[in-house]
Amino acid sequence: MKKLSAYLHIGLASILWGSNGVIVNLVELHPTTIAFFRVLIGGLTLIIVSVLVKGLETLKVNGFFKRLVVLGALLAAGWYFLFQAMKLIPIGAAVLINYLAPVFVAVLAPSVLHERLEKKIAIAIVLSILGVFLISYQGLGSGGLNILGIIFGLLAAISYGGFVIYSKQTLAMLSYYTVAIYSYLVSALILSPSLLLIKSPLSPNSLILLFLMGVLNTGVAVTLYLKGLRSLKAQEAATITYLEPLSAIIFGYFMLGQEISIGIILGGALILTSQYLVVR
Repeated sequence: MKKLSAYLHIGLASILWGSNGVIVNLVELHPTTIAFFRVLIGGLTLIIVSVLVKGLETLKVNGFFKRLVVLGALLAAGWYFLFQAMKLIPIGAAVLINYLAPVFVAVLAPSVLHERLEKKIAIAIVLSILGVFLISYQGLGSGGLNILGIIFGLLAAISYGGFVIYSKQTLAMLSYYTVAIYSYLVSALILSPSLLLIKSPLSPNSLILLFLMGVLNTGVAVTLYLKGLRSLKAQEAATITYLEPLSAIIFGYFMLGQEISIGIILGGALILTSQYLVVR
C-alpha cells in the first residue's frame, strides 16, 4: 500500500508538471524568468506550510547544506539547459533528448544507489522512449539539428538524472520538506539574473498563473515527487515521470487547442503501458 501511494504521488506530480508548457505559453516572460518565479514562490510556500505542519525543524539542514546547494544547482541547470535547447532545436527534439534522463538514472542507479536494474524497468524505459519519440516526431521534423542545441538537451537530461539520484541519497538524511525548500531557494538564487529580462509590467493573468505554477506545480508537485521517491527505486520514479509529456499533450489540447495526431495517441499508449509494467 505504501508503494502504491508513492506511485500515485509521483504520478500526480508528473501530471501537474505537464501543465507547465501551457503556463509558459500564456505568461509574457522569458522561460528562464518563469522558472525563477516558479522556484521562488514554491520555496516560500513550502516554508510557510512546513513550519505550520512540522515546526522549525524542517529548516534545519544538520550539516548537509552543501548537498542542498548541489541539488538546487542541478535543478536550475536542468531548466536552463532545457530552455536553451528549445531555442536552438525543435521543441519535440528537445523534449525527446531531455527524457533520456531516466536512462541515465537506470544506468547509474546500480553503482551509485546499489539498485538492481529489473527487467520490467528496462522494458518500461524502452517503451517510454519510443512513446516520447512518437509524440515528438512532428517536432523533430520541423527544423534542422543544431549541435549546440543537442548538447544543451543532453546536459538538461544529465542534470535531471543527477537531481533524481542525488535527491534519493539526500532523502535518507533529511525530510522531503527540507530538501525541497532549500533546493528551490538555491535554484531561485542561481536563476535570479533572469529578472533583468523583464521589459514591462506583468498582467494580472500572468501574476495569477505564476502564483499557481509556484504553489501547485512546484511547491505541491515536487514535494509529492520527493515524498514518493523515498519509498521507490530511483529508476521506478524516473520512469513514472514519463506521464509528464503525455499529460502535457492533453493540457495542450484542452487549453491551447493543439492537435492530437495518430503518433501522439500511439506514443501515449506506449507510455501508459510502461507505467503499468512499473506499478503492477
